Amino acid sequence: MAETKVSITETKVSVAETKVSVAETEVSVAETEVSVAETKVSVAETKVSVAETKVSVAKTKVSVAETKVSVAETKVSVAETKVSVVETKVSVAKTKVSVAETKVFLFDKREYKKYAEGTSQKHRIIRKQKNIVGRGASDSAGETKSSDVKSG
Repeated sequence: MAETKVSITETKVSVAETKVSVAETEVSVAETEVSVAETKVSVAETKVSVAETKVSVAKTKVSVAETKVSVAETKVSVAETKVSVVETKVSVAKTKVSVAETKVFLFDKREYKKYAEGTSQKHRIIRKQKNIVGRGASDSAGETKSSDVKSG
């Protein structure tokens, strides 16, 4: 029974040490209260657990500083997404122009029938098509003049 009395006095000393650590670590009060509940269960391991709580408190202060940096990085990424939306609008306008250009290159019905009958006339059809496109490109609105129309 003399040994149990000595162990009780050691627990009182460890509780006094935990109070000092609570005053130093105002950020993590909930973690220190959990460690006080564990000291009542195991008397021999209290000295080791108090030393470990001081180390963990120092680590929590560093992690709070890191979270503030990550919040600043997310604000930068939101600004980058707004720029990408503007770029997509420009690309839509370019596709409309390319659709208007493809209308100029359509085959005439008579030319397409000759092309479908045999591939021997392929080069001649392409030459005729280039001539038609050359005349159509001179007109800005794409309208045909009476001199451009072939008499059949």
